[in-house]
Amino acid sequence: MSMLKKADYVAALAEKIGSTKADAAAIVDAIAEITVEAAKSGEPVLVPGIGKLTVIDKPAGTARNPRTGETMDVPARKAPKVSIGKALKDAVSA
Repeated sequence: MSMLKKADYVAALAEKIGSTKADAAAIVDAIAEITVEAAKSGEPVLVPGIGKLTVIDKPAGTARNPRTGETMDVPARKAPKVSIGKALKDAVSA
């Protein structure tokens, strides 16, 4: 199974909307920038038909090095979380 790479995605988008690949690439890049900026500010991002991207707070804790058994402290951090939407789940499982 191969992965849909950015060039393939851009080409498919250009064909779907009847534009040039350069315009489609600009759209893809703009969507990525808007998504990252919103995530950095903590805003949830809803991508219609795909799902929702949110940023969650992960609490501080401890972890264990499996090789040495040594425990270490892990600082609190923020992490992205993606919730897949019903439309995509239904499309994949059909």
